[in-house]
Amino acid sequence: MQQFQCEIIELPSGDKKWNKGVAQIQQIFIKNEKSFTSKQKLLFYTDKETSNQLGKGDIILVKSQIQKINNKGNPGEFNASYYWGSKDTYYLSFFTHSDFSVILDSKVRIKDAIKGSILKNLKKHVSNKHLGIVKALFLGDKSSLEQETRYSFSAAGAMHLLAISGLHIGLFIWIIYGFLRLFSKFIRRNAALLIALIFIWTYAYIIDFPPSVLRSVLMFSILSLGYYVRGLKNQLNILLFSATILLLINPMYILDIGYQLSYLAMLGITLCYRAISQWFCFTNRILIFFWSASALCLSAQLFTFPVCIYYFHQFPNYFVLSNLGIVIFAGIIVGIGGALIILSQLTFLAEKISFLLSILLALLIAFIEWVEHLPGSLSKGFNLEKMELVLLMPLLL
Repeated sequence: MQQFQCEIIELPSGDKKWNKGVAQIQQIFIKNEKSFTSKQKLLFYTDKETSNQLGKGDIILVKSQIQKINNKGNPGEFNASYYWGSKDTYYLSFFTHSDFSVILDSKVRIKDAIKGSILKNLKKHVSNKHLGIVKALFLGDKSSLEQETRYSFSAAGAMHLLAISGLHIGLFIWIIYGFLRLFSKFIRRNAALLIALIFIWTYAYIIDFPPSVLRSVLMFSILSLGYYVRGLKNQLNILLFSATILLLINPMYILDIGYQLSYLAMLGITLCYRAISQWFCFTNRILIFFWSASALCLSAQLFTFPVCIYYFHQFPNYFVLSNLGIVIFAGIIVGIGGALIILSQLTFLAEKISFLLSILLALLIAFIEWVEHLPGSLSKGFNLEKMELVLLMPLLL
């Protein structure tokens, strides 16, 4: 058994028996009362009582064993060692509320108070059945998601909806910018874009700048400003410029699975969307919408599927169908959920909005479960070697 001092970096309050967090080790104490300084990140799992008691910035003294994050060695399993290593996290520990003492209790910051107020209002207006999904969608907190829900979304190829990423940030910008453009007589185009960008940066600050959100916010900020200045010209240059800026900020992003998938998806859209969308021409607006959405899904998936197979050893065969559903539901759910958060103090309106949100979430879950149970929805057992992955990417180009 070891003793170590660490600072909590990330620990969402959760309702599960064991909840996941990340800490920064500061000192490790050994038996002869000597200590040595360490700056390693630590993945830890702790009980429900602890996750509700501690928060970001708290410094604690823990009595528990530290071990390296290793894979179990099962064929086709998720490469946890690589995943956490890409986040500069190599060690793991388990402890409960009886295994630590608080050295420094961090002060409540304004953003923590805002986040706490949002969570309180969501709990007030959203049923427990849907609260886990709403927390994941708007706060990036997946601790309350049921395992069955995770599996259903994973099998349907819709897991990215439950992790705040480029999809959500892009929707936020699109909804806010589109809403402000309704008042084009009073708000100019550049002012509307600036307000949308200020909103997403404020939003990222409130939820503590998780890496996937920081990456997406910076990427879409550069892409949005590039689009405003150059229009549709040089989209590939703008995309690669944003990727380079992120790598200059943190070179470790190159190993991050989320970074790789985000930019491969955007690369596919940039290079292939226009060509794929021209395969078929329709005059009916509904058919145009569905084919455009399908072309978007195909182009995004084209460059990401080898990487998904390499890391996750499985592939959702109905990804186009599930992503069509996400295209239809996600924008509406994000817009209505945002309205619920903003208008939560107006009880009458909040009740009506939450009722509508519950219906939409129920329909989304039913759709995802339907896709999951289609015959052959998920292909498993892929074991792609690194050299095969390297050879496959140029073949796609």
